[in-house]
Parts: sequence; C-alpha cells; structure tokens
Amino acid sequence: MYDDLAAHYHLIFENWDASIARQAGVLGPLIEAACGKSPVRILDAACGIGTQAIGLAMRGHAVTGSDLSDAAVARARVEAAARNLAIPFYAADLRDLSGVPGGPFDAVVIADNAFAHLLYEDDVRQAAASAARQLDTDGV
Repeated sequence: MYDDLAAHYHLIFENWDASIARQAGVLGPLIEAACGKSPVRILDAACGIGTQAIGLAMRGHAVTGSDLSDAAVARARVEAAARNLAIPFYAADLRDLSGVPGGPFDAVVIADNAFAHLLYEDDVRQAAASAARQLDTDGV
C-alpha cells in the first residue's frame, strides 16, 4: 500500500514545501533544545518521502532517513537530491532499525502517524525499543 502512495503522498499537503519548512521550524528547535547542540545527528525512522528529513537537513542537521516503503525511500532520495541535500535513505522496518547505518544518533524522529500504522501493542513496543537502541547515551 505505501509503495503505491509514494508518488502522490505530497498531495496530502496544501503546499508540501511550506509543510517541510513549517515542520522543520517546529521540530528543529525542540530537537536542538533537547540535544543542546547543533548540528544534531538525527534518524528520521519513518521518513516517508522525506518531509521531516528534508526540513531538518535544511536546518543544517546530519539526517539519515529510513522507511518501510522502498518507493517512498526512492522518492525521498530524489527530493533530497533536487534540493542539493546529501541525506542517506534506507529501507527499514520501524520495528527493526538495526540495519540502518550511521548511528548512534542524537535524536530519533518518528513523526506523523507512523505509530498508528502499527496494529499491535507488541509492534509499538518493538518500534520504540528499536528506536531507543539507535540513540547515543544522551539521545532523545
């Protein structure tokens, strides 16, 4: 299902570029304050087509993105490249992020409705634990 949405996902936003900037304007300062530094090493663990990853990278952070959907990851790569951003993107299940290189990270972001797509309590626990394992000692 997610692969089929990737080409059109930006259409859920009135203006996707404005949403990228708006979300980075909210998430960026929160992450920066929590981590106490900038740039921050961030894993966007449900990056979709790159909405948060792109915005956070545009703020100067070192962002890595992962998503379950191969098509979404491919689209995120294209969108990041179109903005001259060097963001590595990987296909990975939120419940097992062990194959995502680049860690440990200062912060892991799981935005939008990614957790709501996990149907069982055990899946949510697995995803939270997997994200926590990607964090540096003082990570958020």
